[in-house]
Amino acid sequence: MYLGGANLPEEVYEESDVNVVIEELNSRLEGEGEMQSYWQGPTETALYLYGSNAETMKELIQDFLESYPVTWKNL
Repeated sequence: MYLGGANLPEEVYEESDVNVVIEELNSRLEGEGEMQSYWQGPTETALYLYGSNAETMKELIQDFLESYPVTWKNL
């Protein structure tokens, strides 16, 4: 999944913390998966999530993704 880093107001990025995102994702995946790696580029950050079932993982993290003020791509 990708976190967009260029199209929201600057204060969103100043107040957001990728470490919080990682902790929340791993916590919500409840043993179904985990974030194992990342890549940070000039306009986005990729989080590499691995687990047993992509749809199950998406369901487990969907509420957080909808509530956290960043742009998500490729879910």
